[in-house]
Amino acid sequence: MRSTDHDPEAVKKAILEAQSVKDKPSLIICRTVIGFGSPNKAGKEESHGAALGEEEVALTRQKLGWHHPAFEIPKEIYRAWDAREKGEKAQQAWQEKFAAYQKAYPDLARAFTRRMRGELPESWETTTRKYIAELQANPAKIATRKASQNTLNAYGPILPELLGGSADLAPSNLTIWKGSTSLKEDPAGNYIHYGVREFGMTAIANGIAHHGGFVPYTATFLMFVEYARNAARMAALMKARQSHGLYPRLYRAG
Repeated sequence: MRSTDHDPEAVKKAILEAQSVKDKPSLIICRTVIGFGSPNKAGKEESHGAALGEEEVALTRQKLGWHHPAFEIPKEIYRAWDAREKGEKAQQAWQEKFAAYQKAYPDLARAFTRRMRGELPESWETTTRKYIAELQANPAKIATRKASQNTLNAYGPILPELLGGSADLAPSNLTIWKGSTSLKEDPAGNYIHYGVREFGMTAIANGIAHHGGFVPYTATFLMFVEYARNAARMAALMKARQSHGLYPRLYRAG
């Protein structure tokens, strides 16, 4: 979809059109002018890295017909953007729907609530103590990726919120555990085959983590994290609840 320059109605139309697309991602392209409205600096690099200045701001206000003081939101605009009533209705509808779900499926409702709160299952401590005791009793010299897979096999059965995936390196990264099922074959699956898309994989995992209810884990070779750098950085800044497995590889590879 394309929007015509700075026409609010055209932008609104493009947004509504994009929202109507349900079977694929949508993109809105707006052709804008930097410093729009400024009589002397619109379309110039001067409006990019420096303030317009009081005189140019006054001229811009005059040209745009904006007669409101700084930081004041006109009532008609505020009303158009005020989503409180709509939000209250949506929240009420959700609460009523979930109350009915709790009544019909109490166990699933409790599991959903636990997962959305980010809480661990009751069996977490018991499983952890047992697993650590087994490791101490039977120490093994294995690769980190194999240790990771063993851990997935130990915790996977009690963590239905685990949602794994790899950037086309599952056999090497060992991200598939005994209970893994592909989302491609089953919508209720718990494993995503991301393909050779390190950035896409990491960015998607960020979104899943912040939605809640799932704990995503992803993996690739350490040297390939360069492709995922921006998304990995955002994951760290946002403290996203997810795990990135970055495994060693010869520095000459790739």
